[in-house]
Amino acid sequence: MTGEAPAALLQRCWGESPAIVGVGLVAPERTLSNVVCFACRTQLQREFPHLAWITAGTLVPGAVLVDECAWRDPASDLYDWDSKLLALQSPRGWVLVLPAGDPLSAVEALLQVLTRYQRLAPRLNAGSRDEAFLSALALHRTLHDLNKPLVRADYEHALDVWQWVLRLDPAAGRALQLAALFHDIERIASEPDQRIEQHAADYQAFKTAHAEVGAHLAAVTARAAGVDEADCSRMQQLIAEHEQPAQPSRAPEAELLGDADALSFFSLNSRGFSDYYGPDHTRRKVEYTLGRMSRRALGYLSQMKLALDVQAHIAVSGRASVVAPRPQEMA
Repeated sequence: MTGEAPAALLQRCWGESPAIVGVGLVAPERTLSNVVCFACRTQLQREFPHLAWITAGTLVPGAVLVDECAWRDPASDLYDWDSKLLALQSPRGWVLVLPAGDPLSAVEALLQVLTRYQRLAPRLNAGSRDEAFLSALALHRTLHDLNKPLVRADYEHALDVWQWVLRLDPAAGRALQLAALFHDIERIASEPDQRIEQHAADYQAFKTAHAEVGAHLAAVTARAAGVDEADCSRMQQLIAEHEQPAQPSRAPEAELLGDADALSFFSLNSRGFSDYYGPDHTRRKVEYTLGRMSRRALGYLSQMKLALDVQAHIAVSGRASVVAPRPQEMA
């Protein structure tokens, strides 16, 4: 296991280093009580313990400033925010929120921002610092033609699911993290230029077949990266089962992978999914995805900035209370 700092390690083995180097509020610390400062740090570090925190009196050079009022505006476009935040992939920098009033409310907005862009600030643990995992991470990137929009979306989703796994279980093992990374590898071959899932007569059967084929491809790829047989076998089993509905008999790791995949759909992909497929299939996808989620995962939906049409689909599903928006976010 390497002792290198995460940024240097990712740069050496993956070709990229974290784009978000730290987060905070544009509010001089002297204007905040010690209790508020402690509460802000605690709330942030509970979900993103690897990120540095500051309170700044003025904008830090190179930082992206998120105005809380603009972020919470239901008319604000997630694609506009994407272009602003993804610009950090070139010059690394800070993400700072300008509070609308209550600093704790601003930290909630900051957590929403980080939830959408957590792939720009990847965390590692003992399982992902391993050279075999890092080799698999590098190989995973080479498999994706990022000039193809659908392939890029799958690649970013894979990174995001990996980060959701570590957020849900900071001690997640290597096999589970590899399963998160490679769970949709089947789509590189079947849907790189055009999606076909909307034509499936039996959606669960379609997704189950996708998982089973992908599990085999993932195991072959991980072996090529030098991952040991025990982790390859466990990863293959997890991927093969990751599209199953939530049920009491589901193994903890399988539940966690299913939750991470579902959470990434809502936090990262649901807006683009809706635009690509339209309302009918999006409604089916939302209902299907909610059915895969544990009660713990459902609780995270209230911490996301969701497009209004996605919120409406969740409301139709009968789970509106899970993602009840703040008053200022209601249209």
